[in-house]
Amino acid sequence: MEKINLIFLLLFQWVCFAQTYPSKHYSAEGELPNNTVRALFLDHQDILWIATNNGVAKKQNNNFSYFFTEDGLALNNTWAIAQDSQDNMWFGSYGRGLSRFDGKNFTTYSKKEGLIHDEITKILHVNGLLYVGTSHGISIINTKTMAIHSKTLENSDQLFRISEFVVYKDQVYAVSYRSGTYKVELNNEQMTLTLANDQHFLYGAHIENDSILLSNKGFYQKHHLQDFLSPAKHPSPKPLGTSIIWGYQKTKKNRLFAAAWGIYDNTGGVYQIVKDSMVSVTTKMGIESQNIVSFAYDPDLEKLYVGTLDNGLYEIELNESVLFHPKENETVLGFAHTDQSRAILYNDKIEIATRTITPRELKKWSQQYVATHSNALPKYEDFFYELKYDTKVTDITLYSIKNHLTDYWINTCIGIYRFDKHGNFLAYLPLHTLEFNFTPANQLIETHPYHSLRIYSNLDPLEYTFYPEEDVHTPTLVVGSYKSENKTYLLSVFTGLFTYDHKFKSYYNEGIWSESNLRHITALGNYLAISNEEGDVYIVEDGKENFKVIEKIPRAKIHGNNITFLKSYGNNLLIGTEKGLNIINNGSLIFLDHEQGLKPPLLSAQLIDNNLYIGSKNGFYTVFLDRFTHMNPMITEVHPTVITVRDSSFTLPARKTHTNFLFDHDQNSIRIAFKTNKHPYPNKLQYQYRLHPSEAWSSPSTEPELFFPYLEPNTYDIAVKIIDSSTGIHTEKQLLGFEISPPYYKKWWFTCLLALFFIGVIIAYFKNEIRKNNRFELQKSLFQKRVEETKMEALLAQMNPHFIFNTLNSIQHYIASNDKEMAIRYLGKFSQLIRTNLDNSTLPYISLEDELEYLTTYIEIENIRYQNRIKVIISVAENIDLHSTEIPTMILQPFVENVFVHAFPERIKNPTLTLSIGYTDTKLLECKVIDNGIGKQSKTTMPLHTSKGLALVKERLKLLGYDVEATLTLNYSSSGTQVTVYLDPER
Repeated sequence: MEKINLIFLLLFQWVCFAQTYPSKHYSAEGELPNNTVRALFLDHQDILWIATNNGVAKKQNNNFSYFFTEDGLALNNTWAIAQDSQDNMWFGSYGRGLSRFDGKNFTTYSKKEGLIHDEITKILHVNGLLYVGTSHGISIINTKTMAIHSKTLENSDQLFRISEFVVYKDQVYAVSYRSGTYKVELNNEQMTLTLANDQHFLYGAHIENDSILLSNKGFYQKHHLQDFLSPAKHPSPKPLGTSIIWGYQKTKKNRLFAAAWGIYDNTGGVYQIVKDSMVSVTTKMGIESQNIVSFAYDPDLEKLYVGTLDNGLYEIELNESVLFHPKENETVLGFAHTDQSRAILYNDKIEIATRTITPRELKKWSQQYVATHSNALPKYEDFFYELKYDTKVTDITLYSIKNHLTDYWINTCIGIYRFDKHGNFLAYLPLHTLEFNFTPANQLIETHPYHSLRIYSNLDPLEYTFYPEEDVHTPTLVVGSYKSENKTYLLSVFTGLFTYDHKFKSYYNEGIWSESNLRHITALGNYLAISNEEGDVYIVEDGKENFKVIEKIPRAKIHGNNITFLKSYGNNLLIGTEKGLNIINNGSLIFLDHEQGLKPPLLSAQLIDNNLYIGSKNGFYTVFLDRFTHMNPMITEVHPTVITVRDSSFTLPARKTHTNFLFDHDQNSIRIAFKTNKHPYPNKLQYQYRLHPSEAWSSPSTEPELFFPYLEPNTYDIAVKIIDSSTGIHTEKQLLGFEISPPYYKKWWFTCLLALFFIGVIIAYFKNEIRKNNRFELQKSLFQKRVEETKMEALLAQMNPHFIFNTLNSIQHYIASNDKEMAIRYLGKFSQLIRTNLDNSTLPYISLEDELEYLTTYIEIENIRYQNRIKVIISVAENIDLHSTEIPTMILQPFVENVFVHAFPERIKNPTLTLSIGYTDTKLLECKVIDNGIGKQSKTTMPLHTSKGLALVKERLKLLGYDVEATLTLNYSSSGTQVTVYLDPER
């Protein structure tokens, strides 16, 4: 039982004594138009509206905007705020009636429009009706039709000033200052006021379950609702409290707060009503005002907004994740704990369990030791300090506190002190050191701030081993240490990491780890976390066989430049700096600073159970780590709000998604403002963006605004990454899509037109070139034709002179033989042939019919010379149209001539000439000249290829475009010669 009571007492001491909530203060010096805050209202979009004596402020996250009479507000002196179901904001002024704000414009309503009075005290919106309380009556406005109904008390000289509206069972009641409480009804466009209770001097009211709390002069009363609203008289409840309550606020943890202003006395402030008692929490909330009249509450963020009449607005964190324990004029230097007690080291005292130990007591124990050990006091040797035993109490400096086994060890400028878990003094050691620790065998290690160290094998009397600094493995200039089960680690500011396990080892001099300037160390799971002087942190593994650096956390990724402490909580690394507390786990970072109520300097820290205690000036903090290490994303939505293109801006409606926007090519400099859903710590948010999923994220920015100058025409799908350092969570959201159209000269249709134009130009150019080429080819073909004709003429002109000579000899023979008839007949045939030859010599092509007629005449003349002994066979295929089929002129005559000239000497019996014409399978005209003459012998004795006529035929075939080798074949055999010519009748 005694142990349980002790634990309870210690818990009560550490947790339940004076604490303060994290808070922010806003005033006319910075954010507010005036320090007199009359009303607060949190709207449907979690925007805080602040009514002051000099205008209305709008707070959205950390951004403030303002509205004054010049913007359309009826009067700057605003006392009441409400919001209707159409999301219009209503502001009640004290002197000029109401203002309705639709998000863009103001509309005013006063006595001219039907209000009962222009001094507005309270407004409330219920079921489409706006209840307006004034200094002398009530008006009801239908927020859809804007119809106004007004009423005041009839036949009454009493002031009918409305203090509050309350709703009970869907019925609205108006609480007035001097005239009682009335049921307010609107039926058939008729407004009625029915007295429910005639209690006077009421400043405010609040319905709490089945009771109603009524504020009166200097106290409040708690009535049962049924009794309060019944016509029968009931005993008045006893007065509670000591101040005038102007407003009440219930939180989701069922805490009921009261806003109090004593008017003529100093009893005001913020109170928490606990079991019908008013407990002041003004100081606990950090509020420096006693004139409180208004509240607003955000249940999602657990924030209470407090409006004062003389010191602006306060924003209070109620979630109690960080609590401050004030200790006026005290600096907390360190903490320690055992299983059953806690200890705090201050700059001028030590608290262990329930006991407080002062420097005067430390001095007393030191003097007692010196008096009894005068001959055994340590001397100044080995560079170690000799204590100044005459140090005054006021000059005693407390350095640090450690718990070892079950005891506490306190290090001071006049020695080391040892206490048990209850704070009872155990021992004094006349040793002066700034950093001490223990070996795995529990021996004391005393370090020298500039030289080496000692290890004590016995503390009474003092027996030690001195380790000279000449040994490279001896730690020097030790500034930090950590004792594990098997090793004691010591950190040197110049020579790096050392360990002690029966002997010292220098990691720097052994070449194990080259980092030399070290400062702090702590365990982190199975690893160690070690910081250097520059502010970098290393996560290292020191195994039995090897040492390995697992990760380096550079200073740039830590908030703050100077590390004041390193601690761990599970796998979370806790880093204290001059800016706040960094909590790092697997790359994610949570940062706590003044926004969460943690204000530097952070001097020391100790993990006790699941909480981190941090020493500071004028007190210490408790950080409930579980609330930060098990957090859900706070950012769930991101909305673009305003898009600015060139000099034009347009506001986007509040919705989750937006269709893609289309901008012209000269609208390529775009600024996009956006917002997230409400966040308790908007300053903890950083933003990155990317224009395409394939791109890398931009550098972080603290402003919820993006600016894209001179974007190229393209389609963009902007994504935003929100880095929330209050939770360590990164959230990626699609923000907006838009397209920048290219200029007309880059659009597809212009490109097509341009391509068509160039194609047209190219076609025209090539057509012109083709026409020129055709003209050239025509001229060339005409020239070629003329050349061909000339060659044909030359060919015809070069007919074998033997033919003419022989013909003339034959004619001469016939004339000499007086065979006139034969001479005349021969001469006629010859003249006919010469005439036909002259006619055909100008034609490149003639019909097959004319060619055969010409050859027939020629063969007859030649055969006469041979006394018609040569048999001639002319064979033409039946499917050949002789009249329409054309072949080159005189193409076959040279081969027929060769037969008569060379093929048939006298020894050839039955000479035969065959002329065969037909079609091949490929529709070529196949012309064969076949003889049964001397064949091969004629090729060797009189080679045909030397014939000038044959050469001209080959040249002519080339001019006509034929492949001579494929068109003309000559076949010599012992039985004769065959000439084959393949002609294209379509050519």
